[in-house]
Amino acid sequence: MNLQGNEAYENHLKNIAICRNKFIDIVVPFYVPHNNIVGSFDCLGSGFIIQRSGHPFIITAAHVIRDVAKRQDSSRMLTIINGEELDITGSLFVVNDKLDLAVTALENNNRSNIKSIIVDGDDFGIQETVVAYGFPATSNKLGKFNLKRHLLMLAIDFSHQDDAGIFYNYNKKKIITESGENKGTGQDLHGMSGGPILSIHQDVGHNITMSLAGIITGQDPQNKLLIATRVHKLAEFIDRALSAENI
Repeated sequence: MNLQGNEAYENHLKNIAICRNKFIDIVVPFYVPHNNIVGSFDCLGSGFIIQRSGHPFIITAAHVIRDVAKRQDSSRMLTIINGEELDITGSLFVVNDKLDLAVTALENNNRSNIKSIIVDGDDFGIQETVVAYGFPATSNKLGKFNLKRHLLMLAIDFSHQDDAGIFYNYNKKKIITESGENKGTGQDLHGMSGGPILSIHQDVGHNITMSLAGIITGQDPQNKLLIATRVHKLAEFIDRALSAENI
């Protein structure tokens, strides 16, 4: 599917809407205290929850975790899972700077009733049309008593790939809000790093499902490209961490 035509794009929006409720809670924001406003938090990036070999993990980009560590007050880090604030301060993130990946295991008492993407096996195909999920920083400010988040979805088209990365064309005017509304603005994508890129599948019975294609690790605004680390590299990274008992 190519999103150049209006009909294809409208069909794509319908497919996203079908999957939105199923996948909306697997994408999580990362908040740290605002440098100057007490009780307020800034969103520095996105992440998502996966399950591999029966183990649940929070995944994000390595540079998101590095950015948190550079803050004046990096003593607290919050996320929102299933609509509830979760303090993940002190969570041990295993980091691979070369692949720009970071992962931490969810604690035992946080595992129940948490939605996740199951990433098992080692056969991960590339789909032409996918959707990127994340929390742009300009739309996400967390007040002391405010758990509202602003998840945005961006329809993107496959451009090219290499051994580790996938490159997607994007149009910031094709941003979809958490409620399914077409945002239609040139919103800054900063903060979406660490979020998932999901492939959309439609079988012969017209059933719509999604699978993980990669993790957002950067962008090239000049060429309107979104950059992702491929899911098989993420799977290999987690397997090495598990075998080394780092997680």
